[in-house]
Order: sequence, then C-alpha cells, then structure tokens
Amino acid sequence: MAVSANQIIRLTQAFNEAMAVQNWDQIKVLDEDCRMLVASLSSDYSRDLDLVAALQQLQAVYQKLIPVCEAERKQLAIELIQMNHAQQGIDCYRGVKS
Repeated sequence: MAVSANQIIRLTQAFNEAMAVQNWDQIKVLDEDCRMLVASLSSDYSRDLDLVAALQQLQAVYQKLIPVCEAERKQLAIELIQMNHAQQGIDCYRGVKS
C-alpha cells in the first residue's frame, strides 16, 4: 500500500484535534495508525515532495505532543501519589496497617 500525502495530512489534523481536547485514547489510536503508515512507506517516498512536506508537518505535531504527554504523565503520577497518601491516612485512622 502506497502512503499518500492526504493520509498523512488527515492523520496530522486528527492528532491536532485530539491534542486540543486532550483525548488520550484517540491519541493512542492515532499513534498506532501513524506507526503502521510510516512502516508502510516505500523507500523512494522522498521523491514525493507533497508526502515529504506532510511528514514534516506530522513530525512537528509529534514534537509538540511529546512534552504534552510527559506533562500529563507527571500530573497523573502526582495524583496517584496523593491518592496513595490519602489512602494511607484513612488506613491509619482506621487502625489498618499497610
């Protein structure tokens, strides 16, 4: 299957939309789609200038996405730690050892 610039453009747009609303489930699906598309690129894709431009736009999205995902992961880790501490406090209050 030959990958077209339009496929990459649609994928890039979908990534931007999912990032805008922080739809992590959709981002995961799109990332898997991206991996499949990139894996199916032919070795001579660089001759298609539209495809190269679309891939560069997709790369720019990933450059924005990575720090956003890292920040979300850190925030979730903080929330999990806080929940764990709260649970330990509840257990201590109830006299249960963890």
